[in-house]
Amino acid sequence: MKKLLSLLLAGAFLLVSCPLPLFAATAEEDLAAVTQKVKDRLNIGDQYTDFQGEVQEDSLQKIWNLNWSNETGDALRIQADASGKIMQYYRTVSDEYDGRYDNHFAPAFPKLTQADAKKTAQEFLSIVLDGPVETFSFSEDTNTAEPRGTGAYYFYGTIRLNGLDSPIRASIQVRSQDNKVSYFDRGDSFTQYIGGIPSAKPAASQSRSAALLKETLKLKIEYVLETNKETGKEMAMLRFLPVYNGNNMVDAQSGNLIDIDKLYKNINENPTGASLEEMKADSAKGMGLTPTELAGIEKIKGILSSQALDEKIRAMTELGLTSYSMADAQYTYNKAEDQYSCTLTYAMTQGTGDELQTRRKYAQVDAKTGVLESFTTSRRVEVPSEEIRTISETTALSKAQSFLGKYFKEQYAQMKPYQDTDPFRIMPMDWPESSIYRYTFAQQKNGYFFPANAYSIAIDQGSGMIDSFSGSFRDVAFDTAAGIISMANAVDTYNSTQETTLSYLQLPKKLDLSAPEWKPYLARGISYLYELRLGYTLTSEKLPWAIDAKTGKPLYSESVSNQRLAYNDLAGNAQEILKLAQYGIGYTGGRFQPSKELTQLDMVALLVSADGYLYEPGDAESLKYLYERAYQLGILKRAQRDDNKKISRMELVKTILTMAGFDETAELPGIFKSSYADQASIAQADYGYAAIAQGLGMVKPTDGSFLPGAIATRQQAAVILHNFMSR
Repeated sequence: MKKLLSLLLAGAFLLVSCPLPLFAATAEEDLAAVTQKVKDRLNIGDQYTDFQGEVQEDSLQKIWNLNWSNETGDALRIQADASGKIMQYYRTVSDEYDGRYDNHFAPAFPKLTQADAKKTAQEFLSIVLDGPVETFSFSEDTNTAEPRGTGAYYFYGTIRLNGLDSPIRASIQVRSQDNKVSYFDRGDSFTQYIGGIPSAKPAASQSRSAALLKETLKLKIEYVLETNKETGKEMAMLRFLPVYNGNNMVDAQSGNLIDIDKLYKNINENPTGASLEEMKADSAKGMGLTPTELAGIEKIKGILSSQALDEKIRAMTELGLTSYSMADAQYTYNKAEDQYSCTLTYAMTQGTGDELQTRRKYAQVDAKTGVLESFTTSRRVEVPSEEIRTISETTALSKAQSFLGKYFKEQYAQMKPYQDTDPFRIMPMDWPESSIYRYTFAQQKNGYFFPANAYSIAIDQGSGMIDSFSGSFRDVAFDTAAGIISMANAVDTYNSTQETTLSYLQLPKKLDLSAPEWKPYLARGISYLYELRLGYTLTSEKLPWAIDAKTGKPLYSESVSNQRLAYNDLAGNAQEILKLAQYGIGYTGGRFQPSKELTQLDMVALLVSADGYLYEPGDAESLKYLYERAYQLGILKRAQRDDNKKISRMELVKTILTMAGFDETAELPGIFKSSYADQASIAQADYGYAAIAQGLGMVKPTDGSFLPGAIATRQQAAVILHNFMSR
């Protein structure tokens, strides 16, 4: 009783301390009511010995956090609204972290199949969702339970409303140990929709909506740098690229075209924050190279000293470094480009005491030539808000052109002013840049832009100095401009890759400043909430990134698999290989080579893949990481590395059992028995390993022989690992 009284007093305190309007019911009544609703909904019994409740509320709703636990370590945390609808669910049990093979790598197949786990998830969802209005649509990106982990299956998807897609996403996890849900979360836990769920019956036709949406599509034709897969050479190819033209929908009732992004922009809820460059500077304090380190770098042939680079940068008077001192120089090596760069940090202090400010500028240069690669200015403190604009846009443009013509004459001669547009912007964020003019110049060839070769430059409106500079330029071969299809044809093709889909959409709704119920939100700086609107949008399961300018064919990015493997060289009895592949265990490249003699590298690659890492043959970095991971997992020691060594069946078994922690037991003398037909050929030191392998069902030859000295094949390795993981 004391515990309940304490709980109620705590709940009452939360309600009293809340600045938002209170509901009429007492904390005790509310908590008792929602707890009973949740228990009835989920059939929660009396297995818990401790309970707590917390409340979050505003003028639209109450959300309760309910927490059950007991002395054994079992716990249940649920977030629910006042009606008892489950928003979040998290269950832990005392056997969550079974440490039987602690500190060892002993992968095992989950005891529960994905199909059974999905059935359990569906049954749980039918309870927590408000059917028939709410149903669940499973996404294809479900994660298979990891062999190394607890064996949990994760499912993702969309909560559909009245049979239509909605912006509400949800995820659910099922434990393979007990085939019960351990986690559920719906994405609208903290999202409040004004006005409820609209009717699912549209007034506007799909055909007219499709025509309106097609009119919003915009493409541009540009050169894009691509690598020929056959020759490996880079070439600039002409492509029709999508251009951002709003986040458009057609209201299914009014038939009006709406730009959702413009709604956000009109509400003026764009966030502001600290300068990115300032944050970089703060994170880099004290990270500069020491004089000793700089002296060592200067000895590298062809690398200019920081003093020499400083002289070259200061010669660019347009950068405005007269009053600045070089505070730091950091040399870096870009392995992919085989190029050394140096970032010079310049600083200038102003004021005293509390008014002391540090202004910073950063110049990145080619460490061997001193050619400027990029230049940035600390924005937050660099320009006071009261500074008066003294440089006109015409003058600024002239300064930008003069700078590029002076220091990048050959490249700039091939460039024209360029305006970039991002086709995949979700919400346009118009960051205020009232203190600078920004320009971009890109290479133009055959009348078309090639933005991979471009320079971006900003001019300070007060001083007329260079505020920032970045870009790159390389020599490439260009495709000809002959035989290009029309823009209309390109738009038709791009539009044909999409469907006009009816669904519920999330739109911002500006709050009425005069309405008293919204005052608590306005006091917290919230000027809008959300509403659900029935509308038509263009959707696509696989949207092309471009349209080929000559063939008119859609171009798609290479799909990224979730690391499930497939092979084209398997025949006959290969079920063990295929099951391992379902869990991402095996070899990349599409070929398993089942009859190939097993090398140490083959063995290590197979075993480490059970930990989630797939080795890429021929990649030196991948090979290095593979063996480092093998050492960490206890698969072998550094001194044992011998990539091309042929691995016997006994060596394979010993490696697996040792990494799993069976080695100390296996080496106990005189306690094991086995029934292999050729056990006399098994060395006494290896006998315990063979016996354990037989007991676990790892080695089950049809003729009863272990064949300890025979070189294993890749398929035999897969079968033995499969059998071990099936224990």
